[in-house]
Amino acid sequence: MATFTRSRSVLVSVSLAALGGTALAALLAGSGFILADARATAVDVSLPLADADIPICGTPTATARPNMMFRLVQTEVPRAEMSAASPAPAFADTEPPLWTGIGSITWKITTANERAQAYFDQGLRLAYAFNHDEARRAFRMAQKLDPDCAMCFWGEALVLGPNINLPMPEDAVAPAYAAAQKAKALAGKASPREQALIGAIAVRYGSDPKAARAPLDAAYAAEMAKAAKQFAEDDESATL
Repeated sequence: MATFTRSRSVLVSVSLAALGGTALAALLAGSGFILADARATAVDVSLPLADADIPICGTPTATARPNMMFRLVQTEVPRAEMSAASPAPAFADTEPPLWTGIGSITWKITTANERAQAYFDQGLRLAYAFNHDEARRAFRMAQKLDPDCAMCFWGEALVLGPNINLPMPEDAVAPAYAAAQKAKALAGKASPREQALIGAIAVRYGSDPKAARAPLDAAYAAEMAKAAKQFAEDDESATL
């Protein structure tokens, strides 16, 4: 009984450490559901897990495969940066690392820069995991590596918009509109599929931060429906 109680305590402690945030993220990379905690530092679970009396997923006693939940915890930004009231431009301009263990989704875009492609893919993975601030940082890094990459600006515009968890704050409108317009200006070098997505993101935002969202969201949904129909074989377009 003492052993069972201590094991349960370990599990509860680890669960509370990992579930301290409120974001429930479904990462579409074939790895199931993940939960991300908005912490400034990574959660170190090596000591308590190693001392557990029962196998716990992600530990040497259970499996050597990395646990994606804790990988995504490490990508989380400080709580102050996660505020819905601000897109945190200073943080967005810091250089992110290329994370490993957060999925394998890759979406080939029009760029000859391999690192820009890698950061775009990272931004997409984090966007699917609802880590929008960190996704924006990845997309902006991709822009720096390839300033002519239309989809790198599209990605930033995408993650600055409203989502199922939060409405769009007014101070996110200007950077979202600017990114969408930049993507539109560069769309001549993009593929037809990319042009369709960029055309959709361009109608999602207006220059007025106080403009009603409903008509803009409806216009965006209509354009995305067209893109999904035009490129029916493309799962990413349908997902977005």
